[in-house]
Amino acid sequence: MSQHLMFTCLVMLAIVAMACNPTVADSTSGPAATAVARLAQLSELRNTVEARNTASAEWQAAVEGQPISVGGGAKTGEDARARVDISDGAIVRLGADTQFELTELSPKATGLTLDAGKLWTSVATPLSGTFEIETPVGVAAVRGSLMGAEYFPADRRFIVTCLEGLCKYFNTQGVQSLTTLQQLIVKK
Repeated sequence: MSQHLMFTCLVMLAIVAMACNPTVADSTSGPAATAVARLAQLSELRNTVEARNTASAEWQAAVEGQPISVGGGAKTGEDARARVDISDGAIVRLGADTQFELTELSPKATGLTLDAGKLWTSVATPLSGTFEIETPVGVAAVRGSLMGAEYFPADRRFIVTCLEGLCKYFNTQGVQSLTTLQQLIVKK
């Protein structure tokens, strides 16, 4: 057998092996290529709502359907509210005087930093990844399906309310699990 034919056969064998074993296949072929990027966008804007594309960008008036990318965020003014729709069906509702940054939006994780205010999350059950809200005093995680989180930066108070399902709060001292209608107040 010629060297060229042998090389061609080895390449073909490697391609077939990669196609049959998705853990070996690269991210541009086979089952791994079916993962769709998740998107977040603003809706149901009421009164003063602002958004930005990156943490260093200036706040600008938000518009209905505006995308929020990782590093970007939104904030609501007095008597304002908004909704963030995530393409997998998760929803984040923002109360008045709330500001957050989207820190992660991957196929397996959603992360927000809550700088101030109150938000509510609704995630699909079963949750296919993590959904976490970080503050300077700890992290709240909804594990399915409804949770409220409120952070007051003036006195570093964080209130986590598990409205339905399973939720967690954790910081450097440990983890606290919450179930339906349980609330935890942390003040540092």
